[in-house]
Amino acid sequence: MLLEREDKPGVLQTVFSILCLTIVLFLLYYAKGEISTPQTIESLANLKSIQESGHSRVYHDLVPSLMMNLFRKLPFLSILSAYQLSLSFIFSLFLHSSLLLFFRKKWKMYHFFIVYFSAFLPFSFYIPFYFYRELYCITFIFLLIYVFDFEEITDLVNIIIFTLLSLFSDLGVFLVYYLVFVFLSTFQKMQEKKSKTTVFFKKKNIPFRILIGYFGLFLVSIAFISIFDFFGPNSVSILAQRIYHVSLPVIFLVGIHFVLQLLIRLEEGAPEYVAALCILIASLGVGYYTYYIPQGESLESLKKIESEILSIQKDGKISPDATFYGRKALSDPLYYRAGLVIVHDSKDLKKTDYLLLENLNGSQRQYLDRKNIPPSGFISYHFINSSTLLVSKDLMDRVLNDSDESDLRKSIKQLLQILTPGESLPVEKFNRFLNQLFGF
Repeated sequence: MLLEREDKPGVLQTVFSILCLTIVLFLLYYAKGEISTPQTIESLANLKSIQESGHSRVYHDLVPSLMMNLFRKLPFLSILSAYQLSLSFIFSLFLHSSLLLFFRKKWKMYHFFIVYFSAFLPFSFYIPFYFYRELYCITFIFLLIYVFDFEEITDLVNIIIFTLLSLFSDLGVFLVYYLVFVFLSTFQKMQEKKSKTTVFFKKKNIPFRILIGYFGLFLVSIAFISIFDFFGPNSVSILAQRIYHVSLPVIFLVGIHFVLQLLIRLEEGAPEYVAALCILIASLGVGYYTYYIPQGESLESLKKIESEILSIQKDGKISPDATFYGRKALSDPLYYRAGLVIVHDSKDLKKTDYLLLENLNGSQRQYLDRKNIPPSGFISYHFINSSTLLVSKDLMDRVLNDSDESDLRKSIKQLLQILTPGESLPVEKFNRFLNQLFGF
């Protein structure tokens, strides 16, 4: 059966394997260097902010934030290395907990090969870069399924601990995946048809009552999320999309573990072939990933913006007190790589501040040339490249008050609309409260 009770594998053996896979993944991530996905750059900028100022730039769920900050405090690790190590650890723990769902006896060598093999599949190697927080939540629920028995008082402690850890890892994913745990556990208990009386099960229909109780709580939570726009407008749709995107790789990996361990059980001669196949494919995968790196914002473009801003600051062409305003997609990488603070959640510009406009065409330069703006004190505008422009607060006001509906005016309006701070979402307030309790 899927969740049959068998002799569990040795704890030390499993922990050693988790650490070994963590080290292997870390070395590969370290060799590949920085991977410029938006999630990665945001996390790196956040870690740098915590290290330098003691405060987060953005507030995420508590447990992943605590774990990432814990790795940051390890000696001899840079911010990037600490981030890579934290991703390696949770991905290794997730893969081991996934196979533990299906094979609960003492593992043999080919069971570990299955785990290592699944870590280097084309679609799985970079999963932690995109679903870091979600992996923590799902892993804790997998471990809860693995240790759950509800026969002794220690089982009650386990369910409380793992429930809280998963709850504070990702609230949205927790609501759905915890329902899966309750369903599987209820199904298992009802199949066992226990006849003996225990401390917790004095009636045979207790498991079913637990299922109905949590399902009711789940529906109430969904209603609450929808009514109060907990994750934003159309919260239920946002939650459904998140669950869909994270579940695709999770279901595929769990399915691979289930099929491979089932083949080992059914075919006596299969283990050696499975182990050899795993080693071969994993080796090819490592070679492939040596050359493949997912890209986010163009690194060359970011370096150009960084060098130009630092250059005009050094030359005294802008005020030392100037603050720059731009998109979050620029704010995070520029802060992480150069320490440049680009405000992305406010439009309260002072006289000495500048807007950082992107994706421009030639018409903006023609407009500025036609206006023949005379120099006065600090520069009014500066083209970083053909499509990126710094515009001062004074020039911004002049363009907005101009009756001419130019492309530059449209670009300024679009950026100001992005910079307009809205009211914090309930989930953001919840995460901020928890993070600030721990000093972030």
